[in-house]
Amino acid sequence: FVQIRPPEGWSVRLLLGTRPIPAPDGLHYELGNELRAGRDFREKEPLGLVLSKDSERVQIKLTDIVFVPQFLQPPLELEGERLLWRGQGSFIGDTAGRFTVELDLPGGTRTFQAAPGEDKVLEESFSCPDGRYAYRVLQKSSSVFAPGPARILILYRGDLLAGDANALRFQDREIHVQTALCWDFDREALKSVEMRRGSGIIRGLTYVGTENHPWEEVSMPHYTATLCFEDSYGRRRPFNGNPDSKGFELVNPVHVWLVNDRLLILQCYDEEGGGVYIDTRYNTIVNRTVPKELQRQVLDTPDYFEYTVAEAIERVLP
Repeated sequence: FVQIRPPEGWSVRLLLGTRPIPAPDGLHYELGNELRAGRDFREKEPLGLVLSKDSERVQIKLTDIVFVPQFLQPPLELEGERLLWRGQGSFIGDTAGRFTVELDLPGGTRTFQAAPGEDKVLEESFSCPDGRYAYRVLQKSSSVFAPGPARILILYRGDLLAGDANALRFQDREIHVQTALCWDFDREALKSVEMRRGSGIIRGLTYVGTENHPWEEVSMPHYTATLCFEDSYGRRRPFNGNPDSKGFELVNPVHVWLVNDRLLILQCYDEEGGGVYIDTRYNTIVNRTVPKELQRQVLDTPDYFEYTVAEAIERVLP
C-alpha cells in the first residue's frame, strides 16, 4: 500500500503510467495489487502523483517501476588490457544464479560467466583489434519476471569498444538532430525549436580530438562530418559542399562538438566557423540561400542541438 496525505484543499491521484491506482478507503493506494494483476504494462512505467485544486493541476513523478530485468548501464568494459564486468548496482531483476556473457570477436564468440551483483575482472590480458564488438548477456530464469519453466533470456545487448572510444563512437552510426536550442534575446533564455524529422542527419563522423570549442570553456570530443537530410524515399542527401554552387549555402563539411550524450554544437564549413542556419517557417536546416529581405524574419542560429544516435543506413545519394 501507498499512503498519501495531500495538502489541505487538494485532491490526489496515484498513477502508474496512465493507469490510476485504486484507493478504496481514499487514503491507501493498492499499488501491490496493481503490480501483480497481470496488466499490460510497458518494460518501464513512471509512478507519479496528480494533484488538483480548482482549475490548478500539478504532476509529480516519484520514480520508475520496471517490469522486466534490465541493466542501468553497460556491464562490459575494457580498461587497458583488462576486460571488466560491472554488475554491482547496475542490474534490476532476479539476482539469483549467474549470467553468461557472449562476446563476438573476429576469431569467433567468447563466453564468460558473471554474477548479477558483482564487479570482477573477466580477463587480465585481453587483446583484440580496435573496433566495436557486439555482446549479449544471457540468464536462465524462472523468476517473477518470467513465470513458468526456466528459459534463457537475453537481458542485454551492447557493444564493447576496443581502442579510442571517441574515435569508434560513431562507427556504422549516424546522428539525428531533434531539437534546436536558440538564444531568445528578448527573454534572455534558450528557446526550443522542434526540428522536422529527417531535416538534419550527420554521417561519416571522423574524430579530430578532444578540445575546446571556441565559445566553450570545457574540452569536448570534436568531429568533422557530412550533414544530410532525408528525402521522401528515405534516402540521405548531403547538403551543399561546393563553394561555387549558386543559390546554395556552403554547409559541408560540418564540425560537431559533443557537449554530452544529449547535446551537440553543429558548425558549418566557412572561414568564420559559423553555426548552421535554421528556417523557422519549416523547422529545417537551410540549404538554399534565403532572400535577404526574409533573413531577419525567418532565420535563426542554434547554440545547441539535441540529438539521438541510430544505425547508419546505406541509401545515400551523391
